[in-house]
Amino acid sequence: MTELTAAEVWRDYNINGVPASGAHKPNKREIRAWGTKLQADIAAGFEAINLSYASRAALFANLVPVANSLAQVRGDSTAAYNGLYKKAGAGGTGSWTRIADLPGDYVILATGGTANAIEATIVPGLPTTPGQHTYIFTPLAANTGAVTISVEGGEPVTVKSAFGTELAENSLLAGLTQLMLWSVDHYTLLMPVAVDADAILATVVAAKDVAEEARDEAVSAAAGVSLPSIVSGSAGKILQVNADETAHELVAVADVAARTFGLKALLSAADWADVRDATNVRDIISPLNAKISELAGTYPGCTIDARALRGEVEAEIDLFDGISAANIHLVTGAVTLKKEMNIGIAGAGAFRRPSYLHWEMHGTIIKPLTAVTGNIASPNDTEKAMLSSWLGQTTGTGVYNTASVTVDDPSIFEPGARIAIEGIYPDSSVTHNLAGNINSSVTTFNLSGDVSRTIHGGHVYLAVDDEVILGAISTSGVVTVTQRGANGTTPASHTSGTPTFWANSFVTTVVSVVGSVVTISNSLPNHFTDAVIHVGATGHRVSGEYIIDGEFYDDPGRPDAFYQCMGSVLSTHCTVSGRGVLRAAPFAGLFEYATAHNRISVDEISSIGRVSASLGGGIWVFAQNFRTDVRCRRLQRAATGALIDDKSESADFFGLARPNNQCSIDVDHATNLATGFSVSGSRDCRIRFGFLSADVAGIMDNNEGQRTSLLSDIRSNVVTIEADNCGAGVSGNILNKDGNRVIRGSLAPFFSSIAMPSTNIPTTGIDVNLDVPGAASNAFVEANFQFTPTGGIGIAYARVTATNTVKVYFTNSSGSPVNGVSGNILFKITNR
Repeated sequence: MTELTAAEVWRDYNINGVPASGAHKPNKREIRAWGTKLQADIAAGFEAINLSYASRAALFANLVPVANSLAQVRGDSTAAYNGLYKKAGAGGTGSWTRIADLPGDYVILATGGTANAIEATIVPGLPTTPGQHTYIFTPLAANTGAVTISVEGGEPVTVKSAFGTELAENSLLAGLTQLMLWSVDHYTLLMPVAVDADAILATVVAAKDVAEEARDEAVSAAAGVSLPSIVSGSAGKILQVNADETAHELVAVADVAARTFGLKALLSAADWADVRDATNVRDIISPLNAKISELAGTYPGCTIDARALRGEVEAEIDLFDGISAANIHLVTGAVTLKKEMNIGIAGAGAFRRPSYLHWEMHGTIIKPLTAVTGNIASPNDTEKAMLSSWLGQTTGTGVYNTASVTVDDPSIFEPGARIAIEGIYPDSSVTHNLAGNINSSVTTFNLSGDVSRTIHGGHVYLAVDDEVILGAISTSGVVTVTQRGANGTTPASHTSGTPTFWANSFVTTVVSVVGSVVTISNSLPNHFTDAVIHVGATGHRVSGEYIIDGEFYDDPGRPDAFYQCMGSVLSTHCTVSGRGVLRAAPFAGLFEYATAHNRISVDEISSIGRVSASLGGGIWVFAQNFRTDVRCRRLQRAATGALIDDKSESADFFGLARPNNQCSIDVDHATNLATGFSVSGSRDCRIRFGFLSADVAGIMDNNEGQRTSLLSDIRSNVVTIEADNCGAGVSGNILNKDGNRVIRGSLAPFFSSIAMPSTNIPTTGIDVNLDVPGAASNAFVEANFQFTPTGGIGIAYARVTATNTVKVYFTNSSGSPVNGVSGNILFKITNR
């Protein structure tokens, strides 16, 4: 039968915790059962601790008590047998062991010997071992000096006064009973009759001498301490050793909370010696990495001042290796950090900025240790930048139309971080059909149509009916399957002609993390199980003066080199400021991929890309960035200056290719460019050049050799060129359409009034070509009536279709055809 607790017997409601079940009336039978059990337990407890015996033999004869029972022996003729005992072993077996004296005893001593060398015996029945007892004895004679006492024939032990001094003459008097306590190695007399003032004085003088000696040593040590002066504003500040460990300084309490650590304090003596020895190439990045990781957890918000690190340093590992978040302010000075970055070499890879890091540089240079011949090694294929951003990866499970994901590794998620869940977001605008029937186990099949510039790639998810398939797709449409039934779907047979959709990653933002459940800002578009989830960094900063040098200058000997100076994937609310220089990389100076709310400002971007192959861009805002803003003071020598782009020719990376939204690029001075800018697959984005010098001003096109027309949301993008010296103007099939336009301040508009011949305009509208002398190809055109047309007739748009020819599209909302419309139209034309 289950024993009820008091809380259950006297519960408030019939169903515990449910008021609606009604008030509970205690049951007398339950009360009696509970009380009886309590009485039995109390009785057993008293029995366990109430065992007392007159002799040890009587105790040893009783082995009935259970293990850990306690018992007392009082009155044994052998005094040492008296005391507190503990039972070992179950009831009926085992043994008893003496563990302590009887508590609170008075020990009566029978005295003999002489006045100053007392010999005492313990009255029979009392313990012999000194302990927390009060000893009572009566001297037989008055003492004449220091006193010892021997108990039960033991070694003589000194008796001292309550002051810890030897007893003075007549401290003990014949027949006058005394009290003593045991004190470590002697007995202390509680009530001496006489006091030896000379002995007490000698003790005090000795203590004074020791104190004065300690004072003199402290004064001598303090003479070598240089303390800061107390001035106005010093109140409330704390004294600490400075970062260089050369002097003291006064700092505010808040600054102490965010402590500053110098390298000398952080590194071992051997590592610090290497820092100071410019000729020693021993790596100290590994121990520094360990300290960054340690301090991020111990002193969040602290500063690591590493400016003592100078010269060239070979980094065996990333400064932030294994660190996903570090609320640390790292300060580096005039040091060149060289690191192996080539794929396939142990320890190779980028410097990856973790969340919340602030890296302040003062003359720091980052270079590859050896020439990079391909991509930069990284855990994720998207990170091709020398100074990258941390990107984590795990798996998780989610339910359609909910806003949470259960993940395998919640430790890598931070509130506010941007995440991408692979293959759960089918895009109906990128569709190909199965070229034949496939069963549930086929691992190779074909797609119909031209996939060479749509979804070919090495890591592509396809949604086919209710199944998701992961695989590689060749340019000819051959699918080599990596996984059937990906993301928890079920492998199935599919018939020829079934549409297959490109299943992109679903991008959202972390709201909170509780246990293994991550709450996100958007509802999930699909069910999934064990889907791959990528997690970006948030809130990191770069500031100061630095150079990131890729050491690539359109090198024909490295045809496969494909990397960037600085970049990040899925990062959010990150900033770059100061006077940074990004130079000499084959693909991009700055590459922002699917980021949000980043603010980036650099001083110079130069020598980027392969101009001979028209590859590469100085600033590349690529695919699904949201409100990321970039500013550059000088941009020079690049294949293309600034790109706002939605997709490459293939379905690269892990399906993040979608339009950018509300991003901006601002360049003060751009020179020696093959192409000034390129805009495709974006909306509400802005590019500004203070001055632009390029062979071609720019391109606004939704089909720049990569079929971005499949991501058709391309509108309201504006490029402003305040002054320029460009060989050719701007072209592209979205120019002057859907709000996409270019404003070139160096080209003044001109006006032309053209007579419109009599035209019949049907209810569906009509295009009319008009001769407009001086209109250049791709000019920006505005058209307005100079007459009042019949109601319902309007102008939808005007566009140059060939030199001196403008196509005007007239609309008719009157509900019926309107014939014989004529009059002058005023054109405002700005050539590009």
